[in-house]
Amino acid sequence: MKRSIYSFLIIIILYFIGSIIYTIISAYKVPENNLDSFLKSEDRTPKRFVVFLGDSITHGTVSHNYVQSLSEEPNLKKFTFVNEGINSRLTYQILEKLDDTIRLAPEHIFILIGTNDAKASLNEEEYEGYHSLWNLPEVPTISTYEKNLRKIVSLLKAETNAKIHLISIPVLGESLDSTPLKQSITYSNIIRNIAKESNSYYIPLNETLVADLKNRPNRTGNTYSRNIMKMYWIIFKHFGLFQSWDKISDQSDLIFMTDGIHMNSRAGKILEDMIQKDLKE
Repeated sequence: MKRSIYSFLIIIILYFIGSIIYTIISAYKVPENNLDSFLKSEDRTPKRFVVFLGDSITHGTVSHNYVQSLSEEPNLKKFTFVNEGINSRLTYQILEKLDDTIRLAPEHIFILIGTNDAKASLNEEEYEGYHSLWNLPEVPTISTYEKNLRKIVSLLKAETNAKIHLISIPVLGESLDSTPLKQSITYSNIIRNIAKESNSYYIPLNETLVADLKNRPNRTGNTYSRNIMKMYWIIFKHFGLFQSWDKISDQSDLIFMTDGIHMNSRAGKILEDMIQKDLKE
């Protein structure tokens, strides 16, 4: 009897250890269709590249993978999708990928960056988290974000023939009166202004999500706050316990976000529809 109990406990322990390892590998796995993979490929067949530059929301391992979903659309098979999204990136890291983007000569470039820039400027704790990861050259502010994004767009406009599409960032949390969500609106306004001034395409993701939340007056919403353990627990529930991002959102009474930062498929599908519209024009 005791031996059976011990065997059962060992199986449970091994399962959780295996699940944790699988979660870590899955969460940080670099997209196979990233810039580097195509630049190093020996395949010289002409392709209509669509490059997505971004952070974890574009990376798609800890958020709904909208790039992968778009690549599976039958009416978009003429394009080759390039996922240059990596978890925790700010505009500084996107600047480092511009030379590679230019070398690929894409037909379209979609840029969804700013969530981490906005978070890093919320408070000292947020900043220190990003600084320890990236050794940032300066303290991120709204001004540095605007400067960096302008430089990104300017260089891509000057050095490529690609159509540039700027996407406003998702909401930070879902409490309309909270500082983080207002911060996401402020940063999205910068994105919209730069798109207009540079004659780039603009995708109003933030505005669309905010408008929907405003139409739910009986919901108080969920305020975003930094909680690393909660974020990793949510990621584990997806990979280790096989829960969908939508189910995880429902458990926290969230409509579009899983942890206040990353998108579920409800938000992802909204973005996909707007991207498809741009690609058809």
